[in-house]
Amino acid sequence: MTTENLPYWQQMKEVLIALYGKIETIEKLQELKGETFNIFSVLKMERLEVETHSAFIYELINPDGLHSQGKKYLDIFMKHVLGINDFDLSSATVGREEMTHDGRRIDLTIKNEKYFCVIEMKIDAGDQFQQLVDYKRYADHQGLKTELYYLTLDGKAASDASTINDKKETIAYTKISFSYHILEWIETCIEKSSLLPSIRETLLQYANLIRKMTGQTSKEITMEVVELINNPKIAQAATEMAQNLGYVWALKEAKFWYELWNVLEEQSEKLGWEIRGYDLMFDNDIFIEDEKECASKIAQARASRDEEIGLVCEKTFNNEKIIVYILQLNTSGLIYYLQSPKNLIDKIGHAIGTNRKDKESRYGDSSININFYGKNVTNPSYELFDNTKLKQFVASVADEIMIKLEKINQII
Repeated sequence: MTTENLPYWQQMKEVLIALYGKIETIEKLQELKGETFNIFSVLKMERLEVETHSAFIYELINPDGLHSQGKKYLDIFMKHVLGINDFDLSSATVGREEMTHDGRRIDLTIKNEKYFCVIEMKIDAGDQFQQLVDYKRYADHQGLKTELYYLTLDGKAASDASTINDKKETIAYTKISFSYHILEWIETCIEKSSLLPSIRETLLQYANLIRKMTGQTSKEITMEVVELINNPKIAQAATEMAQNLGYVWALKEAKFWYELWNVLEEQSEKLGWEIRGYDLMFDNDIFIEDEKECASKIAQARASRDEEIGLVCEKTFNNEKIIVYILQLNTSGLIYYLQSPKNLIDKIGHAIGTNRKDKESRYGDSSININFYGKNVTNPSYELFDNTKLKQFVASVADEIMIKLEKINQII
């Protein structure tokens, strides 16, 4: 019996089975060809805005960069990313971390005798109050034609807090994305670097990194999907599935947080810690009794990409609070985020592995590799759909948290 003679739900099942087989084959070939090796991933530099992406893009567009290709890559950048076709390269200069009058540092600046272009990059960090307002004010003082750009993974808009000035006016800026603008620029640079093997291979790895960060599949898998979705009923079924996928994942995530919370409540009470749900978007009320309603809120938060969801472990010491957040940021795995009295934060941070600094807080990654589905999430943990493995994840994370809480108790 041919696939076309089957009921459409059975056709969809056959399509999924066929697609999974193709994905396995393509991924195996990529491994054999060494395409899964990525130096940015190896060095855990994938999401570092300043150290990785700002530095790499700056090096390419800098006419004096180590690539020794002059203004070749800058020329492509101005046209493909910034959309400026009349930019005179003869007087062009490129800057990085240029400081405004208010002490803020601009990620990238490009200027010539006519234009002053400002590029603010955001991957995981949030906007600061009137950040783009400050950049626009600084740029306007240059006496040139100002162009302000906001670069994110998916081309989202900047927050009102960043773009509304004291007169309650929203400043003008252009949204650009890694998923389209930067990737297209890099792919064009690859074409123009065919005779430069070292540069070309580095660009290929960076392009693969962008695809990974923005949730884009390889071109081979895309073509397989195009071949398999070949009639209206399959297209409709695939669309319905895609539209509900976020909610399906949210149900699994809700189950994970519920079960983790229950395990921790039983164990942490003996150590004098209070456990509660945490969510930036819904004011800590996401862990409600109705699991389906909880899943709906999680799906909404994950789709927005800006929200943090997880648990809070809190204890009072000498009338001050020590708080350990265990969070799943929408674009990365589980992290620990520590807030404590200043005289203890470095000691506690070192003890529990939260050594990286964020103003007055400390943070660090969990050793448990788990990723929930969401906008721009890379490598979601499909094992969560196996209930046995989900329980194993819960148990492993709970053990890790309890060890950290015990270490903090020993310090205080």
